[in-house]
Amino acid sequence: MKILIITVGNRQVGWRCQDGIVRCLGVSSSQTDPTIPDHVSELYQEIKAQKQKGVRYLGKDFYDKCLENDDFSHVELLLDRVIIDEESGNALTDIWLLGTDQPDSVPPNLRANDTLWLSRLMAGKIKQTYRGLNVETFDIRVKGDDIDGIREEYEQFILKYLIEKSREISEVTVLIENKGSIPAISSSLEICAATLVRQFTVIKTIPKLPFPAYPEDESGKKSAAFCESYEKHSMGQYFLPIEKAQIIVSWERGDYRVAKVWLSAHRSYYDLLYRLADHLSLSTNWQITNCLKNIRGNWLPIALNSSAVNRATVSQWNQILNQIVPARDSSESAKYRLIWESSFLVYLYSLRGDWTNAFLQFVQTLERLLTLRSNLDRWQQKRYISLPEYPNAPPKLFELIKAWCQNYRGQSWFSLLDEVRKERNSIVHQAKSITEEQIRCIWTARNLPVKVGEKDISTMNLMIDILRKVSDDSWDLPEQTLLQKLHEWGLSYLRSED
Repeated sequence: MKILIITVGNRQVGWRCQDGIVRCLGVSSSQTDPTIPDHVSELYQEIKAQKQKGVRYLGKDFYDKCLENDDFSHVELLLDRVIIDEESGNALTDIWLLGTDQPDSVPPNLRANDTLWLSRLMAGKIKQTYRGLNVETFDIRVKGDDIDGIREEYEQFILKYLIEKSREISEVTVLIENKGSIPAISSSLEICAATLVRQFTVIKTIPKLPFPAYPEDESGKKSAAFCESYEKHSMGQYFLPIEKAQIIVSWERGDYRVAKVWLSAHRSYYDLLYRLADHLSLSTNWQITNCLKNIRGNWLPIALNSSAVNRATVSQWNQILNQIVPARDSSESAKYRLIWESSFLVYLYSLRGDWTNAFLQFVQTLERLLTLRSNLDRWQQKRYISLPEYPNAPPKLFELIKAWCQNYRGQSWFSLLDEVRKERNSIVHQAKSITEEQIRCIWTARNLPVKVGEKDISTMNLMIDILRKVSDDSWDLPEQTLLQKLHEWGLSYLRSED
């Protein structure tokens, strides 16, 4: 849903008079600019009323006239008609009009410029013209130069109404239009809107003022011109140059929840990446299956229609996903491919330098692969491993390692993997940690055909290599997991935008 917040200024509203001329309720003749007509005097003549100073009183007179006739058709939206016309067909649901109603302590000449009745005229016009929109008016009841007071009014307004909306609807876009209001009202709303970019998509809409503003017809009468176009600027763009580096660092480390928070302010640029971060964050919670299902069902259809990634790449990802998480009952190949996706966490934790979790995830994936291979190759029936002590009890990791080494690799591999098992137990049972150097020492202490001393063989690759070796050759596991491909695509996309 979209909410349009308009701070109402005194030149926001026009009235279409009986002679067809649209006159602005806030425009009086100017000695310094002869091109500006005296619309206020002409409007008082229109309603045959005594002229008073200030748009507050003129607005009230015309509002009463509209209520009396139950008709707001003569009201014209000089700045905002073009915005509402376009956005009403583009998910706009609510319009909130903020008028001013300064307290009695304010001098009468300043209070006369309050716009509360203009906001009500606008509300009546919008409701009559755009039947599907919900329109509400709010009055700012502090002095026009009281910056702190205005800010507090906005805070209460936002907490009460905007946050309430966000509880009902998960995705809310806030459009703000503050072109016509006084500087204190306008700047305070922008400051307040800037604080919302983490929770909402906030877009500033800027009507382009017409020129000339008051074109003259053949009879010499000057009518107020409408804004015919407007610009849209994401409020998040002002922070992007500062926050881009933090987004990249968070993504690089696989801190997707953190990346999502930073990206929330920049969804107009990075919506696809923001959504992907939401799904990938499940993987870091070891919810690999849910992560992949969400990517296939919720993210890929959006990616397919996005300019951020080509369709061929998306199609390739979709084919891989169908092999990992098939639509129907899980096939044999899907089982080992799904387990293989868990090795992504070994990659991710290694990037972070979180070697304890990298090692634990490596051993857990190792055990899962060996268990699957035991089941598929019927190790119990072949007596590679002993029957379980209890019915349906899974084989122990020690037995799986021993069976695999004796029947496929040899004693040197058993020494390595059994040391891996012991180290895992030590970490879990004693709440220990392990360093990268300690992990490498497990390999260097064994007589294996792995050149551990070479710098180009990373600790991560040592662990991934073991996982690949315990897998059946017929499984044809890919070089990279799909999750790693998506991680690296996101990182590449962020860096390509620099």
